[in-house]
Amino acid sequence: MSKFVDMFYEILLPLKLDWLPTYSSDEELYIGERVRVSFAHRDYIGVVLGSTEVPGVNSAKVQAVSARIPFLPRITGKELALWKFISEYYLCTPGEVYKAAYPKSRTESEMVLARKKAKAEAEAKPGFPSDEKRDCTKPEVLISGDRKQHYLKEISHAMSDGLNVLVLVPEKAYGDELKKALKSEFGDRLKIYGSKQTAAQRRDTAESLRSGEAVVVLGPRSSIFLPFCKLGLIIIDEEQDYSHKQTEPNPRYNGRDAAVVLGRLHGARVILGSASPSFETLFNLSNGKYTISPEVPRSAPGCVPEIIDISAERRKNGVQGDFSYKLKDSINASSGKVLLVRGWENEEELKTRAAELFPDKEVIILNQSAALAVSGHFGAVAILQLDALSDRSDFRADEKMLQFLSSLSGKCDRMIVQTTKADHPVFRILQSGDPAALLEERKAFKLPPFTRIIDITLKDTNPKRFGMFSDILSKSFREAIRIPVSDGITFRFTVPHSSDAAAVKRKLMSTVGEIERRYRYSGHIHIDVDPV
Repeated sequence: MSKFVDMFYEILLPLKLDWLPTYSSDEELYIGERVRVSFAHRDYIGVVLGSTEVPGVNSAKVQAVSARIPFLPRITGKELALWKFISEYYLCTPGEVYKAAYPKSRTESEMVLARKKAKAEAEAKPGFPSDEKRDCTKPEVLISGDRKQHYLKEISHAMSDGLNVLVLVPEKAYGDELKKALKSEFGDRLKIYGSKQTAAQRRDTAESLRSGEAVVVLGPRSSIFLPFCKLGLIIIDEEQDYSHKQTEPNPRYNGRDAAVVLGRLHGARVILGSASPSFETLFNLSNGKYTISPEVPRSAPGCVPEIIDISAERRKNGVQGDFSYKLKDSINASSGKVLLVRGWENEEELKTRAAELFPDKEVIILNQSAALAVSGHFGAVAILQLDALSDRSDFRADEKMLQFLSSLSGKCDRMIVQTTKADHPVFRILQSGDPAALLEERKAFKLPPFTRIIDITLKDTNPKRFGMFSDILSKSFREAIRIPVSDGITFRFTVPHSSDAAAVKRKLMSTVGEIERRYRYSGHIHIDVDPV
């Protein structure tokens, strides 16, 4: 009887490592299996990535796997493929992606369930859940302010075929109204996933997916890391919203773009929904990478805003406090609730003033982000000072303004905007629904979506150390544009689509890694691909 020869395995750990530790085992391990190992005198749950009979290091120094965890679900091949994409595209280590996908709390929760299974079963049988890949179609773009009914129809079709559905929503409360509709339609088959759910609830969602149940998951960007087994449809709602992008910590991924890759891995249909799509999505439509949703005609723009030149009104003494007389008259002429969107104005003072000016009106006062997230319909939406809601140093400012106004225009019968820039091109685009002029401007200045941007940011509260490493990075990245940021500096690289972006990324990551190793300086230099 032949004895099993010790094998050596590369194990992925939830750590920022640019290499894979090797461990030995006198038992055969499987790719995706999770095992307990020791690293730097601490215990970790690692993932088996591959095996070899000859380790890349002295075999005498190779530690053995501490223990197998046979009842802990294996990581599927598609999960590993998604992690690989995120690691390579967003320039972070595989361990950082693993840590984001399976944070300690999630692993501990699964361990609880694993122990319960261990008592009920004698042994675990290796093997991935059944997941037949379907033909992959181009992602579809649904340009409409009212997308809910189309979503419900497509979700019903997918679930009737026994498939999972992922509905990705921004971190903000956009999903509240959609959640009510999904709950009404699908009842217990709707699984809500996010930080507000308990560990047990999140574990229940993961188990439902692993078992192949036909469920619909509603959640933010982190939902892409769930173990989908039969994923048939992905809906990315409010795809233009910038909170789909993770900014801190690594991996700094865009949930929208990663979800498109997830759909391709599973052969799932992908729908990106928005009243005013991101310029990246419009670019992908223009080059044939995406397609307009074939079943839904593009909806007409929402109500056209009434523009009040606040500077001109002040010159005519037509302004009292934060309200022009024109704005006051327009609000009084409207019917229904009124939404006031404030910028730098004091909320309490506005409440007092609004009660004086509009005693018979129900007036709700919100800031920009809350106004985007609020549900319901208003007789009038009034923006007191649009200029205060725009960061002119941001090259995406016009795009964000367009998307903000487009989103609000679908929530009201009447929109009134006070601004010092009454001739801004965004207002013309709102009427025509065609942002071609802004896209041409981006193209002329070689800005995204016609190029890619990679930011390398240094932050350090120690002035001496900051000065030293700022000089080191300046010498290493002479071709970058330097941008001062809070407590640091950003080195910005513009990468043309025609170049070998992967080679550029590898070089940048290699340079940063070399600096961190040489000077033992970690935790202060961050790479952000496609920053927003």
